[in-house]
Amino acid sequence: MQARVLCAIAVLIAALASGCTQHNEPAHQTPTKTTGLTWNFEDLAKRPVISSEPAALAAAVDTAAVWQHLEQFQRIADVSDGNRAAGTAGYDRSADYVQGMLKARGFDVQVQEFEYDFIRVKSATMTAGGRTISPQILQGSMGTTASGITARVQPLAPGLKGCSEDDYAGVDVRGTIVLVDRGDCPFRQKETVAHDVGALAVLVANSKDVNDAARGQAEPHLLPIVMLAKRDAETLRATSGDVTLIVDAPRQVIKTRNVFAQTTTGDPHEVVVLGGHLDSVRAGPGINDNGSGSATVLETALALGPHPNLTNAVRFMFFSAEEDGLIGSGKYVKSLSHDEQLDIALMLNADMIASPNPGYFVYNDATDGSDTAPRGSESIRAAFTDRFRAEGITVDGFPFNSRSDYGPFLKAGIPVGGVAAGDDGLKTGEEAQAWGWGGRPDEEFDPNYHQPGDTLNNIDKDALGRNASAFAYLVGLFGHTLDGEYAVPKRIERAPA
Repeated sequence: MQARVLCAIAVLIAALASGCTQHNEPAHQTPTKTTGLTWNFEDLAKRPVISSEPAALAAAVDTAAVWQHLEQFQRIADVSDGNRAAGTAGYDRSADYVQGMLKARGFDVQVQEFEYDFIRVKSATMTAGGRTISPQILQGSMGTTASGITARVQPLAPGLKGCSEDDYAGVDVRGTIVLVDRGDCPFRQKETVAHDVGALAVLVANSKDVNDAARGQAEPHLLPIVMLAKRDAETLRATSGDVTLIVDAPRQVIKTRNVFAQTTTGDPHEVVVLGGHLDSVRAGPGINDNGSGSATVLETALALGPHPNLTNAVRFMFFSAEEDGLIGSGKYVKSLSHDEQLDIALMLNADMIASPNPGYFVYNDATDGSDTAPRGSESIRAAFTDRFRAEGITVDGFPFNSRSDYGPFLKAGIPVGGVAAGDDGLKTGEEAQAWGWGGRPDEEFDPNYHQPGDTLNNIDKDALGRNASAFAYLVGLFGHTLDGEYAVPKRIERAPA
């Protein structure tokens, strides 16, 4: 494609086809112009080839290179009602930008279109003992009738999160509204478990006295579920009478798409996946969550190019609807045949890597509350850990709790790994001392998590650069070999006997 054509590329792909389809984007397709946004793409087809050696690739994917994409995601949110959520103009524009960059670089871009039911929660109210409580709505909650659900609140003991039926041992919650603490597992898991033990609805007690814009879930649509400020939850623990919960939540169909591209070189039966979600929550622009991860995936692809000198193929993936319950990554993994799943050697997940009060976490199935990861995941963990150690950075473990897009890959038996800078958890004094660099103890890693403040102004550039380079390093490492110190099972080992 000529440079003058590339310079004219802008955004807006017309209405998506219904259902779930996958197709290749024509290499020379020029999207329609979008009012207020044009992108002046350089002639990426002529971009100098970067060595695929791990150190060279890591050096190329630095802060400045990734930052330019975050600037574009912020611009998109600014002209798209302040967010880039699945099913909105902001997401479509983000996907258009990614597709345009990849195609300009020479990649054969593929798009997986899909739709899903989404329950848009408009409001939630609660009355208890004549007092009105305003819960935080969780997008994806089931609605109630206009009169709501009236029942007794059954709290679990403080610290129990309702992530398994074991948390309900000895407690009869049938016909009640259960109250569980936030954390350790996705909201949808709390909802599923509560449904299975006979509850009518779920109240999630926040760890703080504010209602923040929390992660919603589009599935399984089993029960009404809301979150309460800490003080309201404490009030309800002492309430003996019935309460009434009303959730106004009409159902709608969301149409969106995943975007991905793969190198033409390297063994297509030994694929290294680097992926992250491209969507934000509806409450804000999502520049850390997860512009930081998707910008890293994009820049690594652009640096490596479509025809690198690698032993194993690399697939770059941008998932939609992660914030609605890992919908995009789940649709993608389910769309693969068993053999196609076996072709994936490992999945590197980039999600929230530039938190303003950053931690340096590596996914680790030895971490408390972690799911057991498939064999090979420990090698990914070791490779990340050693990479950071070589940079003088101590890392801590982060649990595999399936709250990000690695979840469906993990469930399919694919080795997974990644790093994260932390969400709304509190940084301890020990962590602040270990990581230094002005870290703030007893404050959240990202106080803007799922809020309007998740903007370009609230990104830690050092964490962004360190983490982005680490991902690029591992792409180069595993792209060259699955043997050696960080061995991952090969296709012949992954295939059933």
